[in-house]
Amino acid sequence: MLETKLSAEHLAQIRQNQAIYGMKKTVELGQVNATSTVFSILGKDNVLNLLRRHMRKDWGDIDELDWYQNEQALLMGERVISSYRIENETVFVITGSDRSYTTIMMAYEY
Repeated sequence: MLETKLSAEHLAQIRQNQAIYGMKKTVELGQVNATSTVFSILGKDNVLNLLRRHMRKDWGDIDELDWYQNEQALLMGERVISSYRIENETVFVITGSDRSYTTIMMAYEY
């Protein structure tokens, strides 16, 4: 659930950067790795679903400021982090700044 509201200034900055650097419609995942804990708790189908959501820029259970930071990170070549709440656990999906890898892990493994 989104808890904070983006300011008009933040939204304007995102639009300006998208115009300059081009709209990023998906996240390049690179090599995908998941911890064994993730697979044992969530199973393969849930892991694949989280990857699809992350790739489509569905950042999961983050507030609007974190959403803004992910959008900026995509444009500026920085790390992108999604957070999903599944089966009473929090799962992170993290794509590195060079887009060569994506890691899926439980929050307590971070």
